[in-house]
Amino acid sequence: MSKDFKKAANGLYWTSIEKIFQFVFRFVVTTILAREIGPAAFGIVALVIVFEYVFLYLMDMGFNQVVIQNKDLSTEAINTAYAANVFLGLLLTLIFYNSAPLIAIFFNEALLKPVVQLMSLKIILIAFSRIHIALLEKEFNFKRFTQISIPVRFISGSIGIVLVFQGLGIWAYIYYNLLQALLTSLAFRTFSGHKPKLQFSYLKFKEMLPLGFQFSTTRILNVFSEKLYYVVIGKYFDTLTLGLFQRADVIRRSSSEEFSSMFNRILFPLYSKAKDYSQSLFQYHKNVFPFYCTFFSTMCFLLVGFSDELIYVLLGKEWEASALYLKYLAVLGFVNCLNLYCAMIRKSTAAGKALLKEVVFERSLRLLLLFASLPYGIVGVLLGQVFGSTLAFGLRSFGLKRYFRVNIGAFLHALVAPLTVVIIGLSVFAYGDVFGVDSVKALFIKIAFMFAVLLSSLLVLGLFHYREFKFLQQLILGRKS
Repeated sequence: MSKDFKKAANGLYWTSIEKIFQFVFRFVVTTILAREIGPAAFGIVALVIVFEYVFLYLMDMGFNQVVIQNKDLSTEAINTAYAANVFLGLLLTLIFYNSAPLIAIFFNEALLKPVVQLMSLKIILIAFSRIHIALLEKEFNFKRFTQISIPVRFISGSIGIVLVFQGLGIWAYIYYNLLQALLTSLAFRTFSGHKPKLQFSYLKFKEMLPLGFQFSTTRILNVFSEKLYYVVIGKYFDTLTLGLFQRADVIRRSSSEEFSSMFNRILFPLYSKAKDYSQSLFQYHKNVFPFYCTFFSTMCFLLVGFSDELIYVLLGKEWEASALYLKYLAVLGFVNCLNLYCAMIRKSTAAGKALLKEVVFERSLRLLLLFASLPYGIVGVLLGQVFGSTLAFGLRSFGLKRYFRVNIGAFLHALVAPLTVVIIGLSVFAYGDVFGVDSVKALFIKIAFMFAVLLSSLLVLGLFHYREFKFLQQLILGRKS
């Protein structure tokens, strides 16, 4: 167990570096682009992203997660997964390309046609790198992943910024995405140390498909329902509102779901090693979850408190309506991170059917709430999504406590202390409107209050979870308790 935790800690170190670089380069490019072209044009980008994500997850078919989850996978099976990804990538690229006219007609936006056609190439480009990345994650080789990823992001991000200032507008974003996908595939093929071949075995495909299909279906349902917001907002409201919403959503995801995916990327292979021993897995959960909850509840608190300043500084006055959306999205992001953590545990135990049932319940409920809350505006939509995501987390927690054969308090007690601190902080920040953006004094008050809450969170961890902290420290450092 100590060895696995050491690998996980090392992986977290390197993945954190990669995630920071990813955040910086992508955020800088998209923020500059947003300032240059405005909310309405950025709404078009948001619509393209919806379809891009759906097609990318259709291409994946869950094979990369099967590669990570399966401890004894043959070379023949790896080659089959790689060949399946490439074939599906080519097929879906053609479908996405030819659907461009229909997408443009549906949204009554002529510019969508050429943008979608060009972005469709990203699918086949990414198909060539998915299995290489999965194999590195399976080996906990996040150092090599980071060493490959950072130069790719630096080169593509730098060229993207140059293209923005060359006045290419929305096309700068498209070329930046395609260049990054191309360089990623070339770099991982060359430097990952893995050389899967285009060799297909129907028998191996048949063996991997059931679990891969379950993983893939849950991810597609997640992405489709999440991105359906963009489709509905773009159709029900307008591209201006969608642009404002999308930018706030990107900032939220960068500080919640993307960090959650980073942690879960490390925890998934670690938890998978204990999949046959529910009590060992529960010990992993018991010692990790308090720090996971504290991190994301704190990120939520910071986003709510400083959303006005963040939007004003990054994007300017034209985007100020995004700040209100960001406050509600930050809370949604925190609950979503809890759901992603529970889903990761289900995947690590190969409980594909249970995971699929939970996802179907969550997404059905949230889609129902989406359409029911549309008459109440974007804020009504977001409140409905927070409510639906919270109910889904309750269902997932109940299912996992039955798997671990513990009471619900034992599974969720780690939430109580950090959440109490952050709720108190959010209650005070609810009066944040009195701290006007233009008031330097008010900004200093908010910063001082922020440090008080952060220190309180650390104190709570020290008082209530000192044993878990020492346990992790001993395992990571290889000491005996």
